[in-house]
Amino acid sequence: MAPSTSVEVQNIVASTKIAQEVDLDALCQDLDNAQHSTGAVTCLTYRLQEPKIAINIHQSGKLIITGAKSVQDVYTGFYCLFDELRELHIDLLDPPHISIDNVVTSADLGQSVDLATVAIKLGVEQIEYEPEQFPALIYWLEEPNAVVMLFASGKMVITGCTTKNTAINASEMASSQILNDNPL
Repeated sequence: MAPSTSVEVQNIVASTKIAQEVDLDALCQDLDNAQHSTGAVTCLTYRLQEPKIAINIHQSGKLIITGAKSVQDVYTGFYCLFDELRELHIDLLDPPHISIDNVVTSADLGQSVDLATVAIKLGVEQIEYEPEQFPALIYWLEEPNAVVMLFASGKMVITGCTTKNTAINASEMASSQILNDNPL
């Protein structure tokens, strides 16, 4: 049996939408905690210190939150922004539909593993392992639908889940299949 792994949430990505398009330049001047993003996507980034999150505000009205460590942080972050937007007379959806899009977690097998051996054991259909390109083995689980990045240290990063429970199931499934009841 695979050792019990503790799964820790590292980041939650969630999204919602407001009821109108926004003028990003005007909104940037009106929101204290917002600045124009410097990336390839045109949006504003609204930041909170507690919880420590960032919300990208797109001209279309789409909002994407990152940095949350819990679902409560997601709701707290969005509702803080909603309060400020209401004060600026920006139309909101009532109630807003908030979607949890990705819960990124980490776990630890509790032992180091030989990634080349794991790659052979799991087969080429569900893994990608190119140590010259990236130091982790990438393992695609079908059930639950998740992606596990496994490092030689035994540490794992699990993505693609929409709940912590799904990430726990993915961690347990990956641990069991990677270790296959035998230490590597």
